Amino acid sequence: MLRFTFAAALFALVTHAPASAEEAAACPAQTEQNLYNLGYQVKSGLEHDTVKVFQYAAAAVDQCSDRTDVNGLAVPLLDAVAKAFPPGESQLVALSKAYEAVINNGRAWRVEIPSVTITLPDGSASQVDTYSAVTDYHYKSIIPQLLTLADTGTVHPMFTGAPLAECPFPPSAEDRVLKEAKALRDAAENRWDGEVTFATNRLRALRDACDFVRPRLTYELGELYAHAATEQHTMTHNEKAVELAGHAVTELEDFMTYAGLEPPLADWKFNVPADIANMKKLITDN
Repeated sequence: MLRFTFAAALFALVTHAPASAEEAAACPAQTEQNLYNLGYQVKSGLEHDTVKVFQYAAAAVDQCSDRTDVNGLAVPLLDAVAKAFPPGESQLVALSKAYEAVINNGRAWRVEIPSVTITLPDGSASQVDTYSAVTDYHYKSIIPQLLTLADTGTVHPMFTGAPLAECPFPPSAEDRVLKEAKALRDAAENRWDGEVTFATNRLRALRDACDFVRPRLTYELGELYAHAATEQHTMTHNEKAVELAGHAVTELEDFMTYAGLEPPLADWKFNVPADIANMKKLITDN
């Protein structure tokens, strides 16, 4: 387990960048092996220095943005670093770099790229395939942690509602967009207070930037608004409930305009009219 070394930790985290552009451009050939070795040392309790682990993993992400398995092997290390810090700026720095590695891993991944071979502690060789594991870290750990952190007042820019210049994931990594949407919905719908602003800000930005999954994300956004409206109404926060119900109607009616949808989206079209009717009734009754 990583030791939480608070002294000068934030300074160390945000000043890890290479000293020159030339250094940043060089991606050492053995980086995958080195990251695997570091991960093994952390899991085995042989490496406890949080800042050292962050600095190496973050530098690897910076220097090797086009190497899918470098970024994939960096993700669990950066996730472990984030969990070693209490909520605050240091945790945000680590999680932000972990999310950057997730994006790089998805953009660089291609079916035709040969897997990297690493040497295991027993001397045997093994091929690395990080895509599935990184997807799990992405939606099960990194996004939920970022949402929790935002609730404490340390907000990642992804939750501000600012538009994205492009979709963070290519069509070949479509599942990453959908998993992020699921993580946002799950986290928001499990809240006791019905607050969904951070989740809806991010979902809307993804929906607007990722045309190849726009119908699916429009549905997810509308259903999240509908859930939140119902929760707010249950708590007799009727003004807020009406506002959210209005957003739900807008998004769900937009979803109904998409033609030629394949299952499961085509199946959802049978249920959405009832959801729209319920939201309109909530608005009318309040």
